[in-house]
Amino acid sequence: MSIYNGEQKEENALEEFLAEHQAPSWRRERTAEEKKETETTYDPSDEEVEVVNLALYLRKPILLSGNPGVGKSSLAKSVATTLHCGEVLHWQITTQSKLEDGLYTYDAIGRLHDKGSVADYIQLGALGTAFASEKMRVVLLDELDKSDIDFPNNLLHILEEREFAIPELARLGDGEHRVKDENGQPVTITLENGKLKCQGEFPLIIMTSNREREFSPALMRRVISHDIVLSNNSVELKTKFTTILHNHLTKSEVEKLGTKAEDIINEFIKRIKEEPTNYSTDMLMKAIFLEIEGVDTSKNDRLNRIWHRLSE
Repeated sequence: MSIYNGEQKEENALEEFLAEHQAPSWRRERTAEEKKETETTYDPSDEEVEVVNLALYLRKPILLSGNPGVGKSSLAKSVATTLHCGEVLHWQITTQSKLEDGLYTYDAIGRLHDKGSVADYIQLGALGTAFASEKMRVVLLDELDKSDIDFPNNLLHILEEREFAIPELARLGDGEHRVKDENGQPVTITLENGKLKCQGEFPLIIMTSNREREFSPALMRRVISHDIVLSNNSVELKTKFTTILHNHLTKSEVEKLGTKAEDIINEFIKRIKEEPTNYSTDMLMKAIFLEIEGVDTSKNDRLNRIWHRLSE
């Protein structure tokens, strides 16, 4: 199974290995054929269904907490797909993220080298694109707990007011302006008092957290909160993991696995029942992928290397 053993290899050995063993399909751009083969169903829990419907009634953001890989982002995709909200508008939060990143960006340097309209250099972010849409969009703010301390409260202000200023366009006056959306496509927005108000239905905003920090009471009062914890019921877990497997793998990969998939799932369930908060479903998929590649996970303590505890 190995390419590396500390000894010198032929110059093209690594390239040949990588060509023969592609990355997992969920960690690269899938081919059109793979997308056709992969199922797209998602089986939400009763609690997840309840949370989404409450948020839709109240037009409130959702805060989903849970270990990595338990299905937080999958819920957003499921809502967008089943309710015909278009593609999920994904905003990946990092320690360097600023509120403006999700609202809009202005290419000031590009503007210096051109005499086009200021609006030509305005591109909306994920949240800005949702505000500009006439139909409800789903916005996924992934890993909110990685943001700096002031970010959540600043975000709350935008969500409460349902508008944000675009000073660069405000200088041109109110009315319609042609800008670009998150994907670079032209879209017409209307400014009132220099601000872009939500032009249609307020978006369904799903914020996720890996439980790396606590949020302020001000934030928690304004969201519908739900903590995703893996069930301790073996039948429910087996159904959930089988669904996840079919959502990530092509039919040919599932067939290649055969009964090995069930064996790995059963072993994973055994560990989860012992420590339900210390494992995430992406660990399961790592073991599944290694089996697809012909790597025997029962050897050399391999399962323990990829199924390590998330916390002490």
